[in-house]
Amino acid sequence: MASSMWVAIAVIAVVAITGRTVVAIIKASNSGGKFKSRMKDLEDQVHDLETDLQDARHRVEVLEKIVTSQKYDLGREIEDLLSS
Repeated sequence: MASSMWVAIAVIAVVAITGRTVVAIIKASNSGGKFKSRMKDLEDQVHDLETDLQDARHRVEVLEKIVTSQKYDLGREIEDLLSS
């Protein structure tokens, strides 16, 4: 009689462990779609940031050309003379 009780406890424990494992596997397989979706979102963000960085570099190049041009220097010198 006592041994049948231990067998029943062992069967319940095995069923509980197996059930928990199955639930964990199902949750992991369902979250795979979320993971792929999150990865796609992150890839899109990286692409947007790379585009923004390229735009910013282009703007800096244009500003460098303006600032280093002779006309800009001449204009600044005239403004300095007039404000003095």
